[in-house]
Amino acid sequence: MRGAAGHAFVVSLLVLLSAAIPLFSLPSEKSIWEYDRRVWQVPEGLPEDTIQAITQTRGGYLWIGTRNGLVRFDGFSFVTFDESSTPAFHDDSVLALYATHAGDLWIGTEGGGLIRYSNGSFEYYGAARGLTNGFVRAICEDNSGNLLVGTDGGLFRLSENRFVRMDGHNGLPLISVHALARDRQGRLWIGGSGFYVEAGGKVRTIALGSSAGSQQIKSILESRDGTIWVGTVSGLYRLKDGVIAHTPVDRAVEADICEDQSGNVWVGWVGGGLSRIHDGKFVTYRAPAILPGNTVLSIFEDSGQNLWIGTENGLLRLSYTGVSILERKDGLSLGNASTIYENVSTIYAAPDGTLWIANGHLYRIVDQHIVRYYLPPQIQHAKVRMVYEDRHGVLWIGTGGQGVIALRHGRATEYTTREGLTNDFIRAFCEDRAGNLWIGTDGGVSRWDGKAFQNFNTSNGLVYPSVRAIVKGANGSLWIATDGGLSLFRNGSFVHNPVLRQLQGYRIWAIHQGEDAPGVLWLGTRGNGLFRLKDGRLAHYTAQSGLPNENIYQILQDHRGNLWMSSPGGVFRVQIKSLDDVAAGKAKLLAVTVYRVSEGLPVTETNGGVQPAGTSTRSGTLWFPTYKGAIRIEPDELRSSRPGQALIEKVVADGRLIPLRDSCSIQPGDGRLEIYYNAPSLLAPERTRFKYKLAGFDKQWTYASSRRIAYYTNLPPGQYQFRVRAFDNRGAKESSEADFSFTWEAHFYQTAWFYSLCGLSLAMLGWAAYRMHLARTKARFAAILAERTRLAREIHDTIIQGCIGVSTLLEAADSFDHSLPQIVLDLLDRARAQIRQTLNEARESVWNLRHSGLEDGGMAPALLRELQQLSKETGVPVESEVRGTPAPLESQVQINLLLVAREAMRNAIAHANPHRVLVRLCFAKDRLSLEVSDDGCGFDPQANSSVDHQHYGIMGMRERIEQLGGQFELFSSLGEGTHVLARVPLRGTVAHPSSPVRP
Repeated sequence: MRGAAGHAFVVSLLVLLSAAIPLFSLPSEKSIWEYDRRVWQVPEGLPEDTIQAITQTRGGYLWIGTRNGLVRFDGFSFVTFDESSTPAFHDDSVLALYATHAGDLWIGTEGGGLIRYSNGSFEYYGAARGLTNGFVRAICEDNSGNLLVGTDGGLFRLSENRFVRMDGHNGLPLISVHALARDRQGRLWIGGSGFYVEAGGKVRTIALGSSAGSQQIKSILESRDGTIWVGTVSGLYRLKDGVIAHTPVDRAVEADICEDQSGNVWVGWVGGGLSRIHDGKFVTYRAPAILPGNTVLSIFEDSGQNLWIGTENGLLRLSYTGVSILERKDGLSLGNASTIYENVSTIYAAPDGTLWIANGHLYRIVDQHIVRYYLPPQIQHAKVRMVYEDRHGVLWIGTGGQGVIALRHGRATEYTTREGLTNDFIRAFCEDRAGNLWIGTDGGVSRWDGKAFQNFNTSNGLVYPSVRAIVKGANGSLWIATDGGLSLFRNGSFVHNPVLRQLQGYRIWAIHQGEDAPGVLWLGTRGNGLFRLKDGRLAHYTAQSGLPNENIYQILQDHRGNLWMSSPGGVFRVQIKSLDDVAAGKAKLLAVTVYRVSEGLPVTETNGGVQPAGTSTRSGTLWFPTYKGAIRIEPDELRSSRPGQALIEKVVADGRLIPLRDSCSIQPGDGRLEIYYNAPSLLAPERTRFKYKLAGFDKQWTYASSRRIAYYTNLPPGQYQFRVRAFDNRGAKESSEADFSFTWEAHFYQTAWFYSLCGLSLAMLGWAAYRMHLARTKARFAAILAERTRLAREIHDTIIQGCIGVSTLLEAADSFDHSLPQIVLDLLDRARAQIRQTLNEARESVWNLRHSGLEDGGMAPALLRELQQLSKETGVPVESEVRGTPAPLESQVQINLLLVAREAMRNAIAHANPHRVLVRLCFAKDRLSLEVSDDGCGFDPQANSSVDHQHYGIMGMRERIEQLGGQFELFSSLGEGTHVLARVPLRGTVAHPSSPVRP
């Protein structure tokens, strides 16, 4: 054992400790270092770095006025509106922004007049609406909700959608207005080229000071205590209870003065940075430590209590998240600029509340001050890894290679392997119930009983020599975590059981014994997630269970039943109930909250492997070591970063922008639909996730991660409802939902009436085709029937009648006696004549079927040849006459007329015994007449019908003429001869001139 003592050393050590200089103060109000700081500039998407105005509308969007246009920010991306993209803009420089309670946004420009943004569209207000000056610098509402606009050329009120000038009346002189504010009493404060207050219709002038600059007003604010803050060219003034006071900072105020929810008043200066006023105390922050630029032009606190600072060099967001860090700027150094040790290895909370921080050197925080703790000179070379205070007040310091150091009443004692320590690289301390100190090292564990060390290694039952953590268990037992598993020391020896064997080979770096359930042990591993040991059973949690990282360096518990774990990927929080539910099979995934940059964590990688790699104080504050400093988390002050209200920004159908209104009807197109949705989150937009569903098309929800557009193609016509839900990626329930209903109209060829019309047309076409087919079938049947009837008539009138006559003659000849041969011979001659006649009639029937006598000139020549042949055979004179101009006729017409004429001539010669027969053809304009007359004996048509005589000649002639659409008449009487008249219309029977007459 080596000691170092001496009166001089003790005196010097006491002097050092008593004279420790505070390096960092934690004030009762929030320190600026407790705010998460983030800056956006042109590379991040801003059109310009000079931020002149900021406000927030009801939907959650942040609106930013720059010199190069108006910018809408949802926390995720910027959208710029300017002259090139928005016709309502006549100038790109935005000087003022105001969001009304109705949800409208008013935009004041530098020379381009006033613009209103409402329901997704911009509307310009200029001289035509009564606003005679286009330099708009201030906007607000009066008690009645009327819009007031301050310009370089006066104050205007909007009345019935037209502006009326207010200055120059009721005691208010003609002025330029740069600032407007309405206080809780309903008074209107007006600032510009003078300072005025209007109440009850009366205007009063207020003089802030004697200098000209004090009357050049730039900003006005009423704080919650009733103080009126006025920023002028010559500084900041405040009015309360009729008393005007000038603040000590003598610098021009350019920005809108802002009061946050905590009661801090923030003031931006021209070239002087940003000041925070709290309880009358000024604290000023400058670039580059806090601000991107020292000229502050605008200040605004959003609904989530984020403070937005617009400067000449970019946009700054200050967000209090309950997470802060102590780093180099806070005193974590040697005081020597060339040697900085921010890489904090452990943080330890002593029984008396002192917080110790080790980063190679030693610091402590007492009474809200962080001070350097100087070791005695002979051990100042030691690299401090961790610190531990036992029940006797002895401070034990673990080092990286120099063993342990015990500080007792200002006296330092070193213990190394020479004094019996198992290894000089220290990783953990723990005091058992008997007061023995257990020291975990890289090479085993040592127990110090106040006199000597007793070492334990694998030879004694330790599962693995590399020790990472030691925790007291029940009944005096100790849990020892190693790089090869977990060991349990109880009643003087190591216990081996099946549960511990299951953990062999796992690198266990953290142990936490449940505060509300002492029998539950939580084990954090390096690379294998989390284990829970409860009632002799293990539950295992990995990335599949929802752990964001399977490397766990430390496990702490807060008073709300949450476990906090540090890892290389940051700090995350898990509800113990959620862990129990997953272990019991009641849930599949853990409810996890990960803390990264969004919550103010400057780094995501914490340190571990040496205990305690994090600690909790009596007040519930959590501390974790990182390579950049010590992280402090206030669980009770953590802000939620839930997504904003889900909303639908725009709908584009086939390249056309669709207005967002209820029961929207979209005209037909190509079936391409784009729906842009959002859920503004100005603190942690990367946590926002979406899922959407198009009711009427989608069968299930589509998870879209952070994407904010839904695409649909080939969308059929119909009624749809698009629904989108925004939720947090920590597995929380949906926070909000938006929907949009619309009707996708159909092309005319997609409508029901078109389909019905097509069906009806097809049915009608089918019916017409059927009718045509039926008509053609009937026509064919009628033609066949007519032909069969004609053949039957021809056969009956010729062959059958001839055969009957021959049969009768033969039977008669056979009935006579052979003694009368002459009579028999006459009968046979007559039979032969009848046979010849029958054969001739049969030939004529064949001629009727295949007649080609019209091919050489038409009907008249054919009729002439027929008359000559008939006259030659019978010896009866047959004359013919043609009147009019012959017209070309269809072959079928000619044939039928020729057959009718032939039949009429044969009947006359065969039955009337005429002396002459006359055949006449008369061609008129619209009809053709055929007349056949004879001077024979004649007959009585009524008494000699064809049916009675079983002869169809007259009937056949009539049918032929009627088939041609003509008229058939027969006139005859006894002794007066016979006259046959047939009339046929020429319309429809005349052959086409360009077509040859068919035979």
